[in-house]
Parts: sequence; C-alpha cells; structure tokens
Amino acid sequence: MKMEGEAVDNKQVIFKGFIDRIPRETDMELKIGKIELKAPKGSGAFLVKNLYLSCDPYMRGRMRENYDSYIPPFLPGQAIQGFGVSKVVDSDDPDFKPGDLVSGLTGWEEFSLMRKHEQLRRIQQDDIPLSYHVGLLGMPGFTAYAGFFEVCSPKIGENVFVSAASGAVGQLVGQLAKLHGCYVVGSAGTSQKVDILKNKLGFDQAFNYKEEPDLNAALKRCFPEGIDIYFDNVGGDMLEAALLNMRIHARIAVCGMVSSNSLSVSKGINNLFSLIPKRIRMQGFLQSDYLHLYPRFFEHVVSNYKQGKIVYIEDMSEGLESAPASFVGLFSGKNVGKQRSRASISEASIQQLLQHPTLSIQAFSGGHLKLEISLDGSPENDGACLSNAKASATPIPTMIALQESDMRIVVKKEFLDGVGESGKRMKGIFYIALEMCLPPAAKSTAPDGSSPPSLKHGSSWLVACPGGAVLRKEMEMVSKQQKQVVLKDYVRGYPKESDFKLRSSDTNCGLPNGSRAVLLKNLCLACDPYMRHRMSNQVSHPGTIIMSYSPGSVLVGYGVSKVIQSTHPGFQEGDFVWGLTGWEEYTMVPNPERLNKISYTGVPLSYYTGILGTGGIAAYVGFYKLCSPKAGETVYVSSACGGVGQLVGQFAKMMSCYVVGSASTEEKVNLSKTKFGFDDAFNYKEHDLAAALKRYFPGGIDIYFDNVGGKMLDEVIMHMKPQRVVFLLKRVSIFLYLTSVYGNANV
Repeated sequence: MKMEGEAVDNKQVIFKGFIDRIPRETDMELKIGKIELKAPKGSGAFLVKNLYLSCDPYMRGRMRENYDSYIPPFLPGQAIQGFGVSKVVDSDDPDFKPGDLVSGLTGWEEFSLMRKHEQLRRIQQDDIPLSYHVGLLGMPGFTAYAGFFEVCSPKIGENVFVSAASGAVGQLVGQLAKLHGCYVVGSAGTSQKVDILKNKLGFDQAFNYKEEPDLNAALKRCFPEGIDIYFDNVGGDMLEAALLNMRIHARIAVCGMVSSNSLSVSKGINNLFSLIPKRIRMQGFLQSDYLHLYPRFFEHVVSNYKQGKIVYIEDMSEGLESAPASFVGLFSGKNVGKQRSRASISEASIQQLLQHPTLSIQAFSGGHLKLEISLDGSPENDGACLSNAKASATPIPTMIALQESDMRIVVKKEFLDGVGESGKRMKGIFYIALEMCLPPAAKSTAPDGSSPPSLKHGSSWLVACPGGAVLRKEMEMVSKQQKQVVLKDYVRGYPKESDFKLRSSDTNCGLPNGSRAVLLKNLCLACDPYMRHRMSNQVSHPGTIIMSYSPGSVLVGYGVSKVIQSTHPGFQEGDFVWGLTGWEEYTMVPNPERLNKISYTGVPLSYYTGILGTGGIAAYVGFYKLCSPKAGETVYVSSACGGVGQLVGQFAKMMSCYVVGSASTEEKVNLSKTKFGFDDAFNYKEHDLAAALKRYFPGGIDIYFDNVGGKMLDEVIMHMKPQRVVFLLKRVSIFLYLTSVYGNANV
C-alpha cells in the first residue's frame, strides 16, 4: 500500500514539439515520472488524481509556436494540459479537502499538483455521470449554451444550421435550438453520425458533407428559406457555403475552425462581402467571457437532462495510453460525440422561397424601374400568394408595365403578414428592366383598385402597384436625346473601360398625366465598389437589394440630381435630390418617394454622394453604432482616403482615439496625416503588413474598420485585442461630376 508522501509512478502524455499541421500520435509520447502523494506545506496547492480527461479541438492551437491567443502554447517536454475531472488526494489549500471532486484544467497525467483555481469547479455528487463534467456540463456544454443563447440571440421558429453537429459542442447546440422552438439541421462526416443526429439527438434534418458534391446546393435543399443562425465549428468551405444561404440579419457564432487545422497557411473565405448587404453579424467568442452565466446554464441543462429532453453522447477510450490516438482522431472524424479519455481505469465523460425579390423580363432593355407590389389572399400553402402567373399590359413610357411574359413571384415567409384570420399580405420591392416604347395611345392595365383577370390565381390577387400610373387618355410625348453609360456584358475579374459604352439615346421626357413621377437632370454620380458585384451574371447576394445589372442597360448608382419636371406633390421643379439614379443625363423616376430632398445647399452638392450620402451614413453608423468606440482606444482604418475611411478616421479622432490608416500611395498617406488628422498612416504597398501593424499597434488593435478585406483582414485579425471589433464595409467612393454625361473622375 502506498503511504502518504511516498513517491509513486505518474504516467504522463508529453508534448514533444511545435507543429504546423494536423497532430499525429508521434507528436506526443507516454512517459513515467515520479510524484509525491502530498501537497507541499505552505504552497497553497493541492494534489489531485485525474479520473477523466477531455480531448478538445482547441488544443491543436496550443501546439503552434506562434500562438497569439487567450491561452498560451504547450511547453515542449511538459505534460499536455486540458479539461478534466479529478479527485483531491491531498491539499494545502483551505478551499479544497481530500475527497473533493473537481472539474477544470489539469494535466494529461495520473496525478497533478494544482496551484491555480481558474475555471475550477467543485462537483456536487448527484446522479449525473462524472464524465459529463468535461462534456455536457463542462467547457463544451457551456460553450454551446453561451454561443447559442448569448451570441446567436435565437428566436422561436428560426432556422439553425450546426456544423460538426455530432461533436461535443454541436450536439448540444442542436438540442438547445430544438428546445427553443427552432428548425435545426446539422452536418457530420459519416452516415452513422447523420443517423444519430436525426434519430437520437432530435435534429430535423442532417447530411453527410463528405457525400455532398456541392455544399451550397445541400444547404439550399435543407434551408429553402435561408439560414437565420449558423453555429460554425469548422470554418472553411462550409462557412463559404453557409454565407451564400444566410438570411438578412442572420447571425454566425464562430466557435471553431477545425477545417484549417491541417493548413500551415489558412485558406481565406472568398465571400465575406455577403456580411454587408445581408447585415450578418458574425462573432467569435469564448465561453470564459460568460462564466457569470454558468449557474443559469447548469440549471437549464440539468433540468432538461433529468426530464429526458437532452441526451449526450460520449466517445470513451481507456487509459492515458489511448489519449494521443483519441486526440488525433478528432481531426479525422473518428469520434462520435464528446471525445474523452479515462486517465486511470476508464474513459472521461414557401419553394415559396424568394431567391431574390425580382421580376425578370430578359427581352427588355433600358432603365431599371422600381415596382412595389402588394398581394392579398389566402394561399393554400403558407407561402407564395402568386405563382407562375401571366401578366399582360401595354408598355407605357415612364410607367411600370409588363408585356406578355411568364413571371414567377415567390416570397419568403418574412414578407408575409396576417390579414384577418385567413388571409396573407405580401409586400416587397421588385426591379424590372423596361424597354421605353411609344404607343400612339396608352390605356393602362395597371391596377386602379381592381385586379386584371389574368393575374387571378386561386384566391390570390394583385391588388396594388403603388409605383404605377393609371392612364386613360392619349399622352403628349416629348423626346430628347441624351448620353448614357451602358454595361456591355457581364464582367469577370476587375471591370475595364471596355466593359462599358457611351451611347446616345432618344428619351421621352414627358410625364404621364395622373402619374406621381419626377424627371431628373443628373448632376454628379458616385462610383462605388459595390457596383462591381452587380456586374456579375447572377444575383450576387440572394435576399438583398443588390441585383445584377442587365447587359445593354444603363448603370444605376447613387447621385445628386435636379428635378426639372414633377407630377408628384412632394417634389417641385428646381428641387435638388440625392438617391439612386441612372448613369445618364436624364432619369425618369416613377416612384420618387425614396429620393432624399436636399434642404441644405451650403456645402458642395457632391457631398450628398459622399460625406452626407450613403458613404457618410455608412461611416457614422459603422463606427458609432457597430464599433461602439471608447475614448483612448486604438483604431485602424484601411482604404483610409476613401469616401468612407477618411470620415471614419476623423470620427475616431473626435472620440479621442488613436487612429492609423493605410492607403496605396504616398500622396494619400500624406493626406491622411496632414488633412484628415490621422495619428499615423502607411503605404500598404511598400510595407510588410505584419511588421507595420506591430509597429503602429504594439499593444494591439481595438477597432478595425475594414474597407478592403482579403490579406489585409487576415493580417489584422492576428493583431486584434481580445473581444475587439472588426467592422466590414468594403466601400470607397469616387464622384463623377456631370459637366457632360461622362465628365471627369475625381477622387
């Protein structure tokens, strides 16, 4: 029998050295050391016997030498550390006595001398398996709870996607979501795991991502209406596919990036732009930020577990000898559920989807006009009110009208509001391209309170087109020649001047009697990078208002214009306005309510496409509302001389922040420092980004206002302080002053 204070053998799993790839069993070795079974007097320490150890993917990060994170790297030659369940053998700490059961960080060894209490909890004996305190009730379980409820802010009825759904975290996220009344889909790497998700853990659907040739298609199949919440445990290709399927104002909780663990250089995400038009909130988090919520979590999970509403699957292996293989198996998907290793004897613990709100009539070309449609009815299936209808109308200049053409209107549920007990009303904004043609007499078939019979579909009726005009007599047509900038064809890569053409066109300038339209003379236009996405041969971001241009059509963007004719009571001839308009000399706006009237003309009018327009609003809202700055914080702004960046920097200085910007020329660097008041600035083309950021922000970055993405974003993330803010915008403004239609470009 071993006597107290006697040295005994102590098996240990030793970390051999730093790696930059997926871990292998040979990166660890089993050694037998010696340890006394008594805590040193006066040390304040206590000795524990480890019963269960947790194998967690985050431990891979601690095997890197350069690991700038919340927890330091492992020390080569020392025992690996992880979460575990232990029993106190001897104690010099008054808070712990022999026989106490505890959970928290410990060594991958039979016995550990504990000197720190961080995240160490005393376990109260009950009928819950001890191993659950490194899984369901430990760090993985609390990560699931904090990430889902605090980061994702779920609402009843929302659509939730969980990657690595059969893992220690994912399996609980899915069950918490189901208990909250959500629709839940999970992905896993084997058919066995998919079966467990659906038949044991209660997921609504699940799929094997390894058997899906197209992850985007798989998610569209499972989420025809889009994803509200994505709990991301893997990153990589799955994150890219999820971004394509997120709904407006969706949330992404970034819990893990296990897919990049095999890469010495992480693969970038190519579609982060989706965060902007869809207003997606994407947030990394640590469960340690929410420890004050642990009692609430414990009560919630234990109560549901004891009622049989939560189950938890563990994958156990026996003895310390099996720990390296168990850990390595995490990265090849061998585990099912929570991977633990028992340290001593046994193992530890409506096609009713609106793909895009658009009516497309490919045969037409011309200006993009807005059509607001209200649908009233009682659809048989809680989805589209009008489907596969045919519309027939006489095309009338300056008015929204449809020729004979098949059209499909499909709606997301979020567009539907209850009308009485049985009816539904859908409201949305649609864009169509119209050919401006001149009939000798125009008789409207646009609705004037009644619905065209051809649009009747079951009990659904087209009841209002607020953007349309009702014409019952011949119009006097006024023709005027103007210049227009037209997109020749869809663009791949960066746009070139040859992708556009300047054409002269006869435009009808007479406003229809009875309409509520305005005719604008465009004065200056904004050139914005977001317009590049509208030049692709697709609706770039389904579910948003960013639509592809049609080849042969006039470009549309923000501009400042003067009203030269008006039949709308809210606008008079001579008014200055800013808003969306065509890249042409004159633009007819049949529904001008969204134009902003300019009341203050004491500044250059061009400012309303910049500092006082969408660029300025983006800078203000992004910095003050989303970044939540505090005096004294460090702020980095990329594209600092752009239409947004220059204003963000000045806002930050007014908040008494330390501000550094980057630009692409020495002239812009000088402007940032001498004109815009940045504390410092650098030319990113002439500097090593990592060295520059370390030099300007030795203490790290609190706020990054991102206008560029790409490698800059990758590098900045490595220099961010914990719990700090990255705001993605990717917008810079250039103005076209229309002395002639094409004018001169001025930065």
